[in-house]
Amino acid sequence: MHGCRGAAELAYGEDVVAALKAHDFLGAYAAAQLLHDPTVTRKPFRNRGRVTDLMEAASSSSILACPILTRLWTG
Repeated sequence: MHGCRGAAELAYGEDVVAALKAHDFLGAYAAAQLLHDPTVTRKPFRNRGRVTDLMEAASSSSILACPILTRLWTG
């Protein structure tokens, strides 16, 4: 999960994820294992809220897509 105040601040995380997935050595592993789920706290966005609040509500797509996180946060 990647939380920022505004959507414009998410570009850094998107660049890092894209670079990892394009990496010669790590790319295949990163593409299969890395979930990037951005969230914004102060502006309208598809995932809106603080990371801790989204985890407690288990409403984040990263949490729901990851069985280990789902078990940890939903019991």
